Amino acid sequence: MTLRALGILFVSGVYAIITNKGSFILKKSEAIAALLSGLLGSTIAGFFYLYSLQTSSAFTVTFLGHLQPLFVIIMAHIFLSHEKLMKAEKIGFVLMIAAGFLVTTRTLDNLSILKFGANSDLLMVLAAILWGSSVIFARKYLTNANAGVVYFTVFLYVQ
Repeated sequence: MTLRALGILFVSGVYAIITNKGSFILKKSEAIAALLSGLLGSTIAGFFYLYSLQTSSAFTVTFLGHLQPLFVIIMAHIFLSHEKLMKAEKIGFVLMIAAGFLVTTRTLDNLSILKFGANSDLLMVLAAILWGSSVIFARKYLTNANAGVVYFTVFLYVQ
């Protein structure tokens, strides 16, 4: 995790310098949003992810982590008024929920009685929700900020 954070810190710093899209300093509201997004999406969700990998199957953890777009779609529809769901997204939404039930219950018998997998599966779903919420924070509050500066700030202070 430390090497990942240092790598991202380096790449985001270089990106911010090369693109030079405005100020290298975030406004107070942008800094708060970036730090909150980083805390939720990197630190807490990262902990849930690593814990889940240790206590559940890699397949289940990976699959549940890839439900993040589902939560982005739900939260975008709720919190970003200009984001509308298309028919294909609604179909994908239903299929992803069905697949999540199938993966976490593991057998048809468990599905019939709604017996889900390990507690770490729930933590992994929470990680996916937190990853999705960090995307919504960024979309709502950080659209005018330089992406390199945002990520540099997040990984400098949160990681």
